Amino acid sequence: MRPITGRCLFAVGMLVLSCAKAPGAIAPPGDQPDAGATDNGDAGLVDAGPVDAGPPHARPPTAGPAHPADGTGSTTFAVTRYFLGTTLRDGTPSADAWKSFGYDLDGLLSTAASTDLCAPADGAPAASVYPDGLDGTDNSVGKSVFPIFNNLSPGLEGAVNDVIANGLRTLLIDVPGLGSGSDYNPLTVRVYQGEALGAPPAFDGSDVWPVSKATLTDPADLLSTRSSFGSSFLVGGELVASPAGELTVVLGQSPRMLRLALHHAVLTMKLSADHQSAQGTIAGILTTADFVQEVRDELRYVNGGTMCAGGPMVDSVAMQVTQASDILADGTQDPRQTCSGISIGIGFDARVVKLGAIVDEPVRPNPCP
Repeated sequence: MRPITGRCLFAVGMLVLSCAKAPGAIAPPGDQPDAGATDNGDAGLVDAGPVDAGPPHARPPTAGPAHPADGTGSTTFAVTRYFLGTTLRDGTPSADAWKSFGYDLDGLLSTAASTDLCAPADGAPAASVYPDGLDGTDNSVGKSVFPIFNNLSPGLEGAVNDVIANGLRTLLIDVPGLGSGSDYNPLTVRVYQGEALGAPPAFDGSDVWPVSKATLTDPADLLSTRSSFGSSFLVGGELVASPAGELTVVLGQSPRMLRLALHHAVLTMKLSADHQSAQGTIAGILTTADFVQEVRDELRYVNGGTMCAGGPMVDSVAMQVTQASDILADGTQDPRQTCSGISIGIGFDARVVKLGAIVDEPVRPNPCP
């Protein structure tokens, strides 16, 4: 079992020591994602108008011809590792890694000089907020939020992944009817939160991962997942969950954890030839007000509840998160409005597991009695 170290899981406890917004990186990383299609097509991205002509945009592929699923049962993938924008997929640390995780959500190739974007929030400088990653990738959380956490308490990504390595929690992605082919249309993709496995996972196909009741609308029915994508497809070996929808990703384990409630969420996975492993991407938009409140709530668990009453330091953290807003909450851009959403892109690796029993999500202790 890999020990979970004493480092602050999300460095939220250290955030209060800083009042400066982490600047965005400018140099491109060594590896680049596939540009994908140049329109939102069947991938389900927000319809933000026509995509810029010319340079490629970071977009998922579009669906191929109809080809019914021919597999038996379901194939379930568990996330084995997250990439939060501090390392490249090969594990190399890079301040620019965020540029290659996510998708072009607004259909624009934005720079510091852009004039067709929403107005930066809370006095944030456009030169920090506006520039995109590779091929228009929108990932302000990776650019401006996670780095604050990581710079003040190095090891954010490793701490999040220690939770998975110890079998405490992960994300489960279930694909009914997936066969051995490389092209299927349509498919259904169901996403669950996996709770404590009881031991470190083997990730050899034998793990039976419990499913959180919090994932379901009917606590007794696995088919009632809150995140179901009924028009999904596999094209050229890449799975695209469609249409874009709601998806919650929980990083960490109680009591230290962070809920990322993504709207207009896009989930893709490039499957291995044997469909036993995958490399994936999750992208979407966090509503600024909701995410700021999530961070405020998380701060209650810092320093023995000493921040339950809030105060200037908590307000400073909230301001930094607000300043990361780079898009409207509905996924569009309008220079007449103030940015009300924060784009996010996360990479992940996954391996085949089995769905287990439905269990309760652990109850977080109240730090502020």
